[in-house]
Amino acid sequence: MATIAVGQMRVEPGKVDANLGTMLALIAEASGRGAELVVLPELALTGLIDDMQAVVQQIPGATTEKLCEAARDGGIWTVAGMPEANPAGGPFNAAVVISPAGEIAAVYRKIFLYLQEAEGFACGREACLLDLGFARVGLTICYDYIFPEYLRRLVLGGAELLLHPTAWVDTQACRDWHYPAAEAYRAQCLVRALENQVFFASANIIGPWDAAAGLPWS
Repeated sequence: MATIAVGQMRVEPGKVDANLGTMLALIAEASGRGAELVVLPELALTGLIDDMQAVVQQIPGATTEKLCEAARDGGIWTVAGMPEANPAGGPFNAAVVISPAGEIAAVYRKIFLYLQEAEGFACGREACLLDLGFARVGLTICYDYIFPEYLRRLVLGGAELLLHPTAWVDTQACRDWHYPAAEAYRAQCLVRALENQVFFASANIIGPWDAAAGLPWS
């Protein structure tokens, strides 16, 4: 039985170096506790700012080199969210999967973009299924998991474990809409695991995800 860690963290919007330091510390802590896999939140590196082009990352690049070194030092599978540069337009909301050998094993680009997220990000096109040795996993990001048919397709493709970096926030707008964001987040994680009879690992942020402490389209 593998040990899995979810590295939940407070993301400082736009502060790449500070967030990277937190991510590296979480990878080291997870490894030190004997985990074979650590999942970090959606866009953990940057959070959400008005000018995402100012913080986009090349994959591979300088940031992933540091994450790869941390994964290799800890001998741990690592999933980390960041905005990926896209020469064709807006950045991708991406999650990079790094092997215990410190190699990039996969890059998943979020397919289902939330509300006006599609105005600033490019839409991914390919699902991500990956064999980690101890389990075959399907990788999703945040709003992807609202669509049960999509997750079911991952399971039918062999996924035994669903990974879910997210930034599922509870804003004043949610409360104004009478939408219980925190309760819905937990319930949807449970339902996706139950209906597919698989394990589900979700890594959320702590606190606000953007500088205004509320989604810009709220």
